[in-house]
Amino acid sequence: MRILAGECVNHYQEKASVKGAQGVVLGYTELELFIGEADVTRPFFKTAELHAQYAAKQALR
Repeated sequence: MRILAGECVNHYQEKASVKGAQGVVLGYTELELFIGEADVTRPFFKTAELHAQYAAKQALR
């Protein structure tokens, strides 16, 4: 599993660098299992966390 995780991290690091990304959005919650904030050099956004924050904000309205 760790080999796959390493390949996954490398793949997304390369994609972000080549495309000149200003940030990284993990659109699949499973990616958070393989990629951590320490693995990327750009701002890092976890969609599951963003959705949870928005849902909590809406619930408190």
